[in-house]
Amino acid sequence: MARKKRELLSSDQIRDYIKSHMPFVMINNKIFDDFYENRELFYHPVKDNGVQLDYETKIKANFFDLDMVVFIFIHFIQINKVSLYPKEMASYLGCSEKALKESLTKLGLLRGKVKAKYNPYQDVTEILTEPKEVPLICLKMDRKGNRSKSPVSEYYVDFIPDHKKTKEGTTTPISFFAVTIHDLDLLTSGHLTRSEFLLHLFFIRRHTEKHENQKGFHMSNSYIAECLKIKGANTTLNTYIDKFENLGLIQINYPKNYNDKLKFRQEPSREFIPSFNLSYMEQYKLAAETQFDELCGNEFGLIGSQF
Repeated sequence: MARKKRELLSSDQIRDYIKSHMPFVMINNKIFDDFYENRELFYHPVKDNGVQLDYETKIKANFFDLDMVVFIFIHFIQINKVSLYPKEMASYLGCSEKALKESLTKLGLLRGKVKAKYNPYQDVTEILTEPKEVPLICLKMDRKGNRSKSPVSEYYVDFIPDHKKTKEGTTTPISFFAVTIHDLDLLTSGHLTRSEFLLHLFFIRRHTEKHENQKGFHMSNSYIAECLKIKGANTTLNTYIDKFENLGLIQINYPKNYNDKLKFRQEPSREFIPSFNLSYMEQYKLAAETQFDELCGNEFGLIGSQF
């Protein structure tokens, strides 16, 4: 008997489930460094057999804002063990099903090197002795090597952050930035456009370097505009930054020489602190230490010191 197709979930149902279970995900820093900011990105197409890659052919690619959004959303549905129809995913993210499927296909073809491997069948992460090239996302296969016969596709992220062993013998992620469901809400609720949302993510990602270097990470407008391909470093970008301040998303620290730089017509730099994101991560850290979902507590491991 054919499996009966379940009723479609509303965006509110999906969001409420994620929020009440695992409301944040950890994203590999290199998704910005090696993909979004990469000007020479390419992928190898699949051969006619539909399985092997044609390594003799390179197809130039761009990593668009929607690709980043879909990549992050796959993290959320994977860690919360939610299987969604493309129509549900597209509705949640505010894009067409065609654009979603094109993005999913691209994310499955683009490949990056990782030092940790997620096993979707045992739901464990293994630390690799040597870097391995993997697709950014994969479609879960059954144990016989075939795609699941379930009517709902199950995607998972292969391009995960590097991991290290803890004293307890488990693994914990490193070199990542955390995104909460509240951050994603800024996009899905219409408070931010995709371009603005990418800037929001960029500030979160760069802030992690403050903890790695034990000092603030100051950035100029031209540097940010170059990284994110924003046209108008002193017009469009300043409009975004003003909006972020008005919404309470960021705090800005100005160096002592900021006014002197302006006075002598030199470009100054500033430190952008993603206070909106950090405040929610601090709440989840405290909750994990008391009564929050066990999954949340396990995911924090050693990462709490970053927030």
